[in-house]
Amino acid sequence: PQRGPPIAVASGWIAPFQRALPALGVAGFAAWLLCTPFRVDVPALPQSRAVAEVQADAALKARGVTPGPGWRKSAAPRLAPGDPGQGPWHEFVWREAGPDAYAKLLGHTLAPPLWEVRYALFDGPVAERAEEWRVFVNGDGSPRFVHHALPEGRAGAKPDREAALALAEGAIRDRLGQDPRALTPIGAEERQRPARTDWSFFFADPRVDVGKDAQARVAVGVAGDEVVSVGRLVHVPEAWQRALREREGRLTIVKLVLGAAFALTALAALVTAVLSWTRGDCDRRAMTAVIAIAFAVTIAQVANHWPKIEMGFATAEPVAAQASIAMGGMLLAGLVASLLYGLTAGVGAWGAQRQPLRPLAGPLPAWAAGVAALLLTAGAGAVVEALTPRTVPLWPSYAFEEAWMPALAAALEGARVLTLSGVALFLLHWLSRVTGDFTRRRWLALAVLVLASCAAGFAGGDDAVVAIIAGSAQGLLAAVVVYALLRFDPCTVPAFLAAGIVLQAIETAARKGTPAGWAAFAVLLAAAALSAWAVTRYLGRARASAPAA
Repeated sequence: PQRGPPIAVASGWIAPFQRALPALGVAGFAAWLLCTPFRVDVPALPQSRAVAEVQADAALKARGVTPGPGWRKSAAPRLAPGDPGQGPWHEFVWREAGPDAYAKLLGHTLAPPLWEVRYALFDGPVAERAEEWRVFVNGDGSPRFVHHALPEGRAGAKPDREAALALAEGAIRDRLGQDPRALTPIGAEERQRPARTDWSFFFADPRVDVGKDAQARVAVGVAGDEVVSVGRLVHVPEAWQRALREREGRLTIVKLVLGAAFALTALAALVTAVLSWTRGDCDRRAMTAVIAIAFAVTIAQVANHWPKIEMGFATAEPVAAQASIAMGGMLLAGLVASLLYGLTAGVGAWGAQRQPLRPLAGPLPAWAAGVAALLLTAGAGAVVEALTPRTVPLWPSYAFEEAWMPALAAALEGARVLTLSGVALFLLHWLSRVTGDFTRRRWLALAVLVLASCAAGFAGGDDAVVAIIAGSAQGLLAAVVVYALLRFDPCTVPAFLAAGIVLQAIETAARKGTPAGWAAFAVLLAAAALSAWAVTRYLGRARASAPAA
């Protein structure tokens, strides 16, 4: 296409929309502030990994246990959302007993955000490596739950039911601070090991109301003459669990349909990108830079999230073998993703450089117009989510705290603007080609943007219903923004993406409400702003020097 001289912005409603962006951005930001739930339904987890490990060491020492140098220690936040064991308990109480009852039970029957600290052996006889300690630390530093896993062949006592029950009742009194006589025994399970007898006891707590037909329980594990676990749980009615599985099954079908449609669209776009590259319609400098940056980010992420990865290692296998497999698999996946990022960035940058010049109407420069457009879409999405009933309690994200260095994790999250900008520019270039510069088949652009918005909601862990409703609304508005703004000036794109990442980071920091959370936000803000500036500067310079085609 000929670049030619600058052309006027399209007529009709587009120019008034661009002129109104300052007011629309302010209105969107105000709506986002008013409708976004910054307060969560759970207490914060203020400790760092190092502090949690010290507190876990103290909890074991109080039980007379001091792991030696052969024990490997790892830690990660433990949250109920996404946990197949605890997640349904929290969801049931929230739905059936109500938010007020949920708030009262959180920290007692229901676990708040915790640090899980694991002590494991990876050297020595394989049978002995089955021994593990896991300490779950509350936000105030107190241990909530300590679990000791023993090898099946470990010798021990063989208590009868009455002796083991006495140990269990003593543990309830000492560790939970609760009178076992106020509980109702409902079951006991005996397991014969080669050289000892293990018992599991379950008690109902009739004083705790967790919702219709559900039951608050206390579970105690006894191995020989040692109490290895004492914890609280919620017994959810089978009928409710069955209804939940059926509902999730229906939503899974919707997810599969959306995922298949999105995958087919992505495949078609990828084929277009490969064909463009083979024809030389690609900015090779941008492609090479993005591949290098994306792969470097992958290496940094693997190293920074190693404590979380190590938590999943099995003690029966050598650490070196598991580390090699895990590292090799993640680096290979990262290399493939980096090549795809680079390919789309190269083609997208090439298309942006040869796009006809279309000055924007209104007083805002391109980057500010992109920010205002994002604020508008974010505000509309927050309003839609506020009108959608919440079916699960709201928990903060502790993705940065999982990393070895949370500040580095925040910086890498902000740097995603570099790779996402390439994908977005390629998407705009591809949509422009298949729609004849948005003059035909506009429904295709609308469908792609709605699918992308819904997929982003699912990937972010949103409730399925909220992800579909809010994603559809945001996709519709995103189509308006693409048609009326982003396609006119590619320099609006990096700021648009950076503003979205920054708003999400504000939500995360506000929901945690900790100094460390706001410090991570400051790092992310700087990284996102710097990345958006770098991409915008590159596009401006490359566009000015691009040859007419």
